[in-house]
Parts: sequence; C-alpha cells; structure tokens
Amino acid sequence: MKQVGILIVSIILLITAGICEIKYLNNTSLYIKSDLDYIENAIRNNNYEYARAQYENTFSSWDKLKDVWHIFITSDEIDTINASMAELKYHLEFEDEKDALMTIEEIKSSITHIIFRQNLKIDNVL
Repeated sequence: MKQVGILIVSIILLITAGICEIKYLNNTSLYIKSDLDYIENAIRNNNYEYARAQYENTFSSWDKLKDVWHIFITSDEIDTINASMAELKYHLEFEDEKDALMTIEEIKSSITHIIFRQNLKIDNVL
C-alpha cells in the first residue's frame, strides 16, 4: 500500500512539474514575442535607432531565458533562435527592412513551434 501512495505522489509531482514548465515557457515566450513586436513596429516606422536599442533589450532578455530554456528544449532549437537573433542584428545594422521583418517572423515561428511541441498532449506523453 505504501508503494502505491509513493507512486501516486510521484505521478502528481511529475504532472505538476510539467504544467509549471509549460506555463513558464508560454509566459516567457509571450514576453520575447512582444519585444519582437516592438522591434517590428519600429522597423515599419523607419525608426532603426529605436529598433536597435529594443533589439539589445530583447537579446539581453533572450540571453538570460535561453539558459533556463535549455533545461526544457533541445540545443538545436536554441541554436536556431540564436542564429536568427544574430541575423536580425545584422539586418538592423544595415537597415534592411524586408530581411529584418522576415527574420523576426522566423524567430516568432521558432518560438511558437517550441511551445506547440512542449504542450501537454497524449502524443507527447506516449
């Protein structure tokens, strides 16, 4: 009987940890996406100085978050976002609107894909 109790408590802890992970990833991804929206709006308004400043803030936030995200997701996905962030910086330096906006969409898409894969579904459990 004691073993069944330990099993039930373990399962509850595992599910709770999974839910907390998903909430954390969702909340932090929304934060990064909103920062990217600020950059996008600045680019559309041809305010590249503000876009570059906002990029630095966004990159600083991402740099802190990625260390925690490494616990939950693969290094390949982190590397993809890192490469896109570096590419975005390049496009902002040369004020390349089309490519900068495209790179922002790539980053958002990568983040959305990560969150979708981490969601609690039967397919992910089995």
